[in-house]
Amino acid sequence: RPEMEPYAQDVVREYPGRAEVWMKAFGTRDGPAVFYDTSRQALTELFGLGATTAMDKRTGELDYAAPRTVEMVDASRVIEELSGNNAVVILKLDIEGSEFDVLEHLLATGVASRLAGLIVDWHEQHFDESQREALAERRRQIETALLRQGIKYRAAHVMSVDGR
Repeated sequence: RPEMEPYAQDVVREYPGRAEVWMKAFGTRDGPAVFYDTSRQALTELFGLGATTAMDKRTGELDYAAPRTVEMVDASRVIEELSGNNAVVILKLDIEGSEFDVLEHLLATGVASRLAGLIVDWHEQHFDESQREALAERRRQIETALLRQGIKYRAAHVMSVDGR
């Protein structure tokens, strides 16, 4: 979102020549993606702007009636390019429900092993109750695969399936 640019520019200024910010979605492929933005003003005032590609996310009062198209970049391709340039890649994912698909993609392509570190904010508690257990199981499988590969991993914010 254009509203995030000032913050992004502050990060670039703080780390000159070492930080780069792309105003693009991080996903499983290159190309256009449909994004759904937060519609509730109070939420954006407290926590910043939110958006997701997950059509079935149930929190954040997303405005599914007003989707917008954004450019998505393939996470595997980007990490492979960065790590090929001897960059140390530490990835923090807070992508509102899309972390499951992106991490499964990174594991399937073998690119996850190039990460020097990984921090994930999991969001299964933000989905319909009927989906939460399946998403929690996907999370357990992803975490097991990350640990087997020796990837330094930490969950940024963990809640149980019942949201506590």
